Amino acid sequence: MNFYTPLYRQVLLLFMVCFTTMVSAQREVHFSQYMFQGILINPAYAGIQHQIEGAVAYKSQWNGLKSTPTITAFNIHGPVMHRSAGIGLQVNRETFGKSSQNSFLGCFSYKVRLHKGTLALGGEAGLRQYNLNTSDLVIDDFNDPNLSQPQAENIVDLGLGMYYQTEKSHIGITAKKINGNAFSSVNNFTINPNRYYSLLAGRKIKLGFQHQLLLTCFLNYSKNVPALYEFSAIYQAKNGMWIGTGYRSSQELEMLLGLNLKKLIAAFSEDISIGYAYDYGLTALQQMNYGSHEIMVNYKFAMRRTVDQILNDKKAVHPIFF
Repeated sequence: MNFYTPLYRQVLLLFMVCFTTMVSAQREVHFSQYMFQGILINPAYAGIQHQIEGAVAYKSQWNGLKSTPTITAFNIHGPVMHRSAGIGLQVNRETFGKSSQNSFLGCFSYKVRLHKGTLALGGEAGLRQYNLNTSDLVIDDFNDPNLSQPQAENIVDLGLGMYYQTEKSHIGITAKKINGNAFSSVNNFTINPNRYYSLLAGRKIKLGFQHQLLLTCFLNYSKNVPALYEFSAIYQAKNGMWIGTGYRSSQELEMLLGLNLKKLIAAFSEDISIGYAYDYGLTALQQMNYGSHEIMVNYKFAMRRTVDQILNDKKAVHPIFF
């Protein structure tokens, strides 16, 4: 199917209008291993690799301090519609002190061939739940209805993304929380989730036959907080091991380590990757904590059939065959 048809031009124009008319933003907790978890940043990433992929990640920030932020993320996505589209699911939990945030998001993307790569347009929709536990707070006014009992707020969350990938490079833009607080529930606990933009780009550079260098950058714009930018460089060996470093504009240095068990161990047949990241702050806060730790486990299924082929097979005994 030719990309340069009137239908595709109209769809592309619609996405560009949506991005250019949004005027506010808000930043969220960010993983240092963002380059390996594109689905968390951009819904258009769903199914882009033409196989089912699942990941679990956990990050603990500013260890050594009390009630510091943590984030746990689970996601799974894969191709459908003969690999011309993708679907995905995200379940995330963030905690900071007495507050917490749970999100449940479904993703969909549609892909077309463009020049030497693949262009994907995606969207996500789901529910975010904000909670405030007031049981351990020191309260001056016990008659305050906002603090007399735990507070919760449920908000519909919508997002859009565009992602372009070739063999050696990729770039994507995202707008999340595009509905603001238009669909929030009504109670005493007020949440105002503003929209935000992000950009993710990367380039692979071959270093001989068996090695390569992965250069990535991440930009995040918010109206209410300073803009975030991040740059990373990761050396990847043919045996499946990688090591890298990065810098974040919040004055943090990053160290990244990881390995792919299938490439590292010849007798290991499962495509499992394990990654670790350590963030070291360059501000005075670093003197009071031990840095931030992050771990990620990624599993790529050896898929012989697409998801839609499995679901449409009436003779299938098990929902998934590999």
